[in-house]
Parts: sequence; C-alpha cells; structure tokens
Amino acid sequence: MVIIMLARQIRLMIQTFDKAAKIPPWQKAKLTASAQNFGLNRLNELHHQLAEIDYNNKTGQLPSDLQSELAFWLTKLYSKV
Repeated sequence: MVIIMLARQIRLMIQTFDKAAKIPPWQKAKLTASAQNFGLNRLNELHHQLAEIDYNNKTGQLPSDLQSELAFWLTKLYSKV
C-alpha cells in the first residue's frame, strides 16, 4: 500500500510538467512546488525504482524485507536532494 501511495504522488508530480494535465489548481500548485525540487528526470528515476522494488517484492527477489527496502529508498531519496 505504501509503494502505491508513493508512486501515485510521484506520478502526480510528473504530470505537473505536462501543460495539458487536468489537475485541480490548488493541487497543481502544491505538486508543482515539490516537483521543481526534484526535476523531471529525477522523478522518473524515483518512479522506476519504486516499480522495481514492487516487482521484486511480488516475485520474491528482494534482498531483504520490504520495510528495509523502502527505508533504504527513502534514505537515498533524501541524500540526493
């Protein structure tokens, strides 16, 4: 559930770079501010990493448990911003 929620927020931030995206103005303003801190390439990379963690979790290929993988992902997220 956490992966889905994180991926959704990242997808919404990616959509702010598309002028044709239909996002409510109040939400777009907040998402745009966050998205600008990361940039489009970084957001795409983060989304790909989450998808990879999810796939590896579902196929039993994670090197550790899901909680540890997400904690490591969050650590990398904050260390590169």
